[in-house]
Amino acid sequence: MLHDLKSDMNGYQVYSHAQIDNLVGLYLDGAERETLDSILDAFVAVYKHDLDEDA
Repeated sequence: MLHDLKSDMNGYQVYSHAQIDNLVGLYLDGAERETLDSILDAFVAVYKHDLDEDA
């Protein structure tokens, strides 16, 4: 199920691989929670605003 969700989100371009690499790098380097949340908030915004109900 998780792999299906990941595949769907990749297909709808909710985030790019470069954005994920950046997020993971920041996380592993001990970035502040606010920094990580701002990146995740951008993903959520795309999900909420750019996808229709069927997507």
